[in-house]
Amino acid sequence: LLLDQRRMGVWGVTGEPEQLRTYAELVRMTAEMLVGQRHLQAEQQWRRQRCDDLVALLLSDAGDSPRLIDEAQQLGLKPHLSRIPYLFELDTGQSADALSTWLQSRYPDSWCVTPATGSLLWCRPSTTALDDLRLLERLDGQGLRALRVAIGGQADGLKGLRRCYRRVGDLLAYGRDVLPQMRLLTLNRYRLPVMLWRHRNDDALEELLGPLHKVVAKDSNGQLITTLRSWCEHDGQSQPCADALGIHRNSLRYRMERIAELSGVDPLSLNGMLALYLGVQLLPQH
Repeated sequence: LLLDQRRMGVWGVTGEPEQLRTYAELVRMTAEMLVGQRHLQAEQQWRRQRCDDLVALLLSDAGDSPRLIDEAQQLGLKPHLSRIPYLFELDTGQSADALSTWLQSRYPDSWCVTPATGSLLWCRPSTTALDDLRLLERLDGQGLRALRVAIGGQADGLKGLRRCYRRVGDLLAYGRDVLPQMRLLTLNRYRLPVMLWRHRNDDALEELLGPLHKVVAKDSNGQLITTLRSWCEHDGQSQPCADALGIHRNSLRYRMERIAELSGVDPLSLNGMLALYLGVQLLPQH
């Protein structure tokens, strides 16, 4: 039996040569095909496992090793390609392997790593245009539901990708604690709140939240906090904010005056609006 022109083994049959020759040739060809297929499967499995291990190493602190980068290039991983990291938090019982297979089969040159149980890091090439909301819909349709996904910005080079990976980790945790109803979180939208949230146990941030706690204590139906969130989302513009809340501008003005009275912070001033905006971003939504 031959594999790649190398002898892998021998087998024999007994009987009249002329009667067995054709049959024996067919059996030999079948055996060589099965051995070759088994060898190819083992090689592909090794390659997939090695690629997964290399990607995990490239994203670690030791990822700048020239030896690792050279091996990654030889395996076609394209380590210097500009990428965008997505960190998925999976639903209970959801398979990270199934999601990884689906993503890599549709988006060439993607990297997938499982950093922890129930999560998947997907690094896709930044050259590929993608509608993130549509992606979630497609995944839901395939039965690959993600509880939430944190999306980073474009990362150039391995150092930038590692840094962005840490940021989306913070973003996902921020979304879980502060915005539990949000499934799609982008770093561009929440960069500043996430930076503050990392220091959420500092006394300075407690002081920042102090005025909002005073509002919450007197806001039994959540109307004032909802109004303040809308005010911040509309950049302090009265008419768009009133329209979004479905109220008259006079009603909005009354609510903002009430917020200023309770918090001791003027939301119409730049400093006051900034302080309330940052505080709202750190206040959990229920």
